[in-house]
Amino acid sequence: MPSRFHEKLCSKGVSWLKRNGFGVASLNVWGAGCRERVDCIGFRQQCSVLIEVKVSRTDFLADMKKPERKSGGVGTYRFYLAPVGLLSIDDLPEKWGLIEATDNSLKLTHGPKG
Repeated sequence: MPSRFHEKLCSKGVSWLKRNGFGVASLNVWGAGCRERVDCIGFRQQCSVLIEVKVSRTDFLADMKKPERKSGGVGTYRFYLAPVGLLSIDDLPEKWGLIEATDNSLKLTHGPKG
């Protein structure tokens, strides 16, 4: 079960998506026949963005073993959202971006490569 902090960051992620033009955005989404559970996802026109929230290094390292982190998966663009300093750009899978959370805001640290 996700922690309260994880859920707080998921809510902030959805707000970030909406502020950045993704009019349809939600958290904790999964579909029938899909093994991936999405922390945050936003849609606009012909584009979707997945945000995977991580609040611990252990959870991030376990997440990296999922086949969706190497290829395929949900989202035209993909980001990790984590507290400042938890992840570095070198930690990210190819084509993934990083959003870092401070106490009061979210900052795009690294954009994904399409």
